[in-house]
Amino acid sequence: MVIAMPAKNAFSRLLSLPSDAVLRFMRARRRRKQVLSMAHWSDAQLADIGVRRSDINRALTLPFGDDPTDRLAEWRSEANEARRAQYREARETLREIEARRVRRSVAVAGRLAEG
Repeated sequence: MVIAMPAKNAFSRLLSLPSDAVLRFMRARRRRKQVLSMAHWSDAQLADIGVRRSDINRALTLPFGDDPTDRLAEWRSEANEARRAQYREARETLREIEARRVRRSVAVAGRLAEG
């Protein structure tokens, strides 16, 4: 059974705007502090979670309304996807090299069998 929640009327929405803004401000401030604390981590610790020091510096220069932790996650995801693409490309190149080597071996074996 689905229970429908009453829709907020305009007055209650108007009253919730300041509290929403305060909550967003507090969340942004807390997350910015978290990223700032990460600036004191070693490069090895940052690398363990897939973040570079330049990412931390870049996140701290974002406008206050942007969540730096969301941006760090996006940048890490983009970097991971780029690494996966490089891996796929390298794997395909190795397959092509192996296929050429096999074709050459077959060609040499055929010539040896003929002669």
